[in-house]
Amino acid sequence: MVGRTDTDLLPPQRKFKKPRWDGSRIDGKTVFLWAEQGFGDTIQFIRYVPQVVAKGGRVILECQARLKDTMRSVAGISEVYSAGEKIPDYDTHLPLMSLPHVLRTSTHSVPNHFPYLNVSDNLISETRAKFGRPDGTLKVGLSWAGRPQHKEDHLRSMSLQDLAPLADVPNATFVTLQKGDAARQMDNPPQGMLLANIRNANDTFVNTAALMHNLDLIITVDTAVGHLAGALGRPVWLILAYSPDWRWKLQGDRTPWYSSMRLFRQKTSGHWPSAIEQVRQALSELPKPAAHQIPRPGMDQPALTA
Repeated sequence: MVGRTDTDLLPPQRKFKKPRWDGSRIDGKTVFLWAEQGFGDTIQFIRYVPQVVAKGGRVILECQARLKDTMRSVAGISEVYSAGEKIPDYDTHLPLMSLPHVLRTSTHSVPNHFPYLNVSDNLISETRAKFGRPDGTLKVGLSWAGRPQHKEDHLRSMSLQDLAPLADVPNATFVTLQKGDAARQMDNPPQGMLLANIRNANDTFVNTAALMHNLDLIITVDTAVGHLAGALGRPVWLILAYSPDWRWKLQGDRTPWYSSMRLFRQKTSGHWPSAIEQVRQALSELPKPAAHQIPRPGMDQPALTA
């Protein structure tokens, strides 16, 4: 069959000649997994692939084009296709976000092996060369807005100017991770904020992932940037609306979805300053890093995730 052509959001309504997988043993059969919603959803739920393999399945995946290279690093995926490419023959299929249901998992049994996405050391090194000489400041990635097409984007996104209080934190240099039209806001950053733009010629998630490996911390609203950082095992602080998306629940500063993630919440509906002040205070309490000491996955990172 031929995949869809929308590379950003794959429509959920699709017709298949082959049966939908029910989670049973499928020894030797090929399972076609397909991404049916946003970038962040694909990154979050791809973690279940090893459990599909444990059921005996051979996994092929269809995902958004910009995620294709990143998804190739997931253990257990045999082939990766982007929307619009012809999919080879398979025995059964399932949309990614249905995996927790058919595998009978819950928030208490979320697969928590990190990182489950990886980047080549060569690409990480190439990106590091763009930073120039290390200066001992905290390197903090920022993303302040998601895709405007998201139906709840007015609740989850803010402006770069909303993050102005972070400019008062000493020993911090900020790097933009923002994509799309909102990235233009970096041309007029908050007063006093050192905001760098480390550009890659190829604007894919794998390049953003390489950049994250050269940062001490990622601070973001509820977008795919947060999911990517969490899947890579990078320290990430997620700034949430008062009534956030279902996966973050209504209380707490931790989530079973990502062990390296800390949640910061609005105290009242629509009031970003209440959440940003919590972030500013936490950021000001972090120690100044030693040069060349940006942690890699598996290293102890208590100061950034506590």
